[in-house]
Formats: sequence, structure tokens, C-alpha cells
Amino acid sequence: MADLAFATLNHSPLVDPHTDVLTQVAAAADARYTMLSPDVFSIRAHLAAGGSLAQLADALSERQVSCLDLAGLTIGADETRTKHEADELLEVARALSCTWVQVRVVDKVDDRIRNLFGWSADRFGASGVGLAVEFSPLTEVKTIADARDVLAGARAEARTGVIVDTWHFFRGDDRWPDLEALPVDELAFVQFSDGLPAGNKPGHDTLHRRALPGHGEFDLDWFSACLRDKGYRGSVSVEVLSEELRATPVEDFAHRTMETSAPYWQEPVRPRVG
Repeated sequence: MADLAFATLNHSPLVDPHTDVLTQVAAAADARYTMLSPDVFSIRAHLAAGGSLAQLADALSERQVSCLDLAGLTIGADETRTKHEADELLEVARALSCTWVQVRVVDKVDDRIRNLFGWSADRFGASGVGLAVEFSPLTEVKTIADARDVLAGARAEARTGVIVDTWHFFRGDDRWPDLEALPVDELAFVQFSDGLPAGNKPGHDTLHRRALPGHGEFDLDWFSACLRDKGYRGSVSVEVLSEELRATPVEDFAHRTMETSAPYWQEPVRPRVG
């Protein structure tokens, strides 16, 4: 079975109600998650409340939970802002021993953006942290091909990859052949959720109307089988962003996300349907 990570964004200060990150660590561990995907909003709130990165690292260690990825670094045309945030997140990534830092690109991809990504990949890579680019129909990096174009800005020896988020895949322009064509060694990790029928506000839907795996309209059987058939045995971050589920205790939420996600990533590969 793939290692599953619990994403904290659904109960982060980005939305309300929110839950402090230490409580989320405990909830994830109690639900048998072995990895965490913390978000920068929760980290900043923890520090603003007087907490420390060492305290958070100790909590992860005590619960035997590792840090898959940190969400995330915003790369845009404002080079000063990008580099300032990179320095901030690098400190967090080092303290928590994160495997990856997520990257969102908010401006049109050009040579300047590619160079900034390359600079960031070198800076994080020197500390053993990889950079993973998330594509989304809501950003300037809309498809798998767009994300791979950003990766081209890094040196060959840098550890970089593409994040494949089920929400962005099913709501975007990519199709099955695009997913099948993505080399496994360029796939950093998967973000996993289901989706309710699309509304007329994609930005609202992505933050508030995702669903537990198997409780929406995405063909997650086919999705997971596609990646497993390709030989993917990497990590899966469970990122269910739901206004309805946010109102439930985070402990219950963590258990439900684990119970509904794990069957899709167990061996043997689930057969495709259709």
C-alpha cells in the first residue's frame, strides 16, 4: 500500500473553522497516517501563537509521523517576494525534514519564471528538499505539460517533480493519455480527493466542494489503476477540502479520509472499470 499523508489545509486558517496544527498532527497519527502535508497558513498561525518549529518537529517525531510536503511556495514575477517566501519556507522545510515543497506559479511562465524555479530548486536542493510543481486550471500552470515545462528551468541533477492532484486533473484539460504519458520518475506525489458535481464558481469548488474518495463523481478507480499500472508506488497526500466536512471534529475527519482513501492504493492493483 502507498504511504498516505494527511493534508492540513482543510482545517487551516485559510478557512473557518480552523484547527491548530498540533491537534491535526495528533488526529492524523490516531487515524494511522504515517505522513503529514502541512500548509504554510497553519505553520504561520502556530508560530504567531508562540509555538516553535522545534515543538512541531518534536510532535511529529513523538507520533512517528514524517513530513511529506509543505504547501507551499508561490513563484511569480515579483522576484523579491518569491525569494523572501523561499527563505521562509526553507527554514520550515529544514526543521520538519520535509521531502518536498509544493510550488504554485501565479504568473505566465517565461524565462524569468523558469530561472526563479531553477534558483529555488538549487536552494532547496542544497538542504535535501525537492520542489514539486502543482498544475491547476486556476493558475498559469494548467496542465501536466505546463508543469513539465516549469521543471525544465531546473538543472538535471535537481530533485523536482510534478504533483498530480485528482481535483485539478478531472477539472482541467488533461485526459487519460496525458496522465499515462507522464514518466513515473517525474511524478513527485499524488494529491487525492473526489469531487461533487461542478458548480459555477471553480475557485469556490476547489476549496469547499471536494468530497471523500468514493463519494463524488471522479473515476478514482481508473485513476489509481492508471498510476499503479505505470509502476507508481510513491506517496499519496489526502487533500479533501470540504466546507461540510470542515464542520466535523478533525479527529473524525482524519479517520474518514483514511478509511475512504486507503482502498484505492492497496495491492494488488484495482481493476479498471469500463
